[in-house]
This record gives sequence, structure tokens and C-alpha cells, in this order.
Amino acid sequence: MNSELHIPSNSTLLHTVDHGHAYAVTQTQAKQPPQLPTPVNMSALLTQLVYTPQDLEPLLQLSKNTINALLNSGNLRAIRAGRKWLVPRDAVLEFLNHGGAR
Repeated sequence: MNSELHIPSNSTLLHTVDHGHAYAVTQTQAKQPPQLPTPVNMSALLTQLVYTPQDLEPLLQLSKNTINALLNSGNLRAIRAGRKWLVPRDAVLEFLNHGGAR
């Protein structure tokens, strides 16, 4: 019985196990070219006419506090309806294109 463990050069040894027996699990790693980010058409993602701050949190990947600060400072244009903020789609696109600069 041959006690040597042969691992192909294009694989990785993931695990050896117990009692004098070696078990090899290999994982071939294919060389992939680096992936470039796919351009996102924000107009296609913004399908609603108006957004609430809660709608914008996942869309802009910003926290509730950051969105509220942008609204209160006027850096994100919005309409106040009673106690509720409504952010028009155009205001979101404007913010994304110009970074909130006025």
C-alpha cells in the first residue's frame, strides 16, 4: 500500500483525516479574468414616481440617519407632506448624478 498522497498541481488539499489514512478532497480553481462592474441604468431601477426615506435606504445603500440628514439639509430635494417625506424620482437621479451639490 502506497502511503504517499498525490495532489494534482491545479488542485488544493482541503482535508486529511484520521487513523493513518489520508483522504484528500481537491478543488480545482479555474483562472477567471477579472470581472468589470456592469454599468447600472439607474433610471430603469427607479420605477416609482416618489420614494419615502425607507424606500431609499436599500436603493442608495445609506442609513436612515444619513438619509434624514440629507433631507433636513436640503441636499436631497424632497416634499414634506405632513410628517412624511416624499422624494421625487427626479430628485433621486439629480442626487446620484451631482452628489447632492446644489
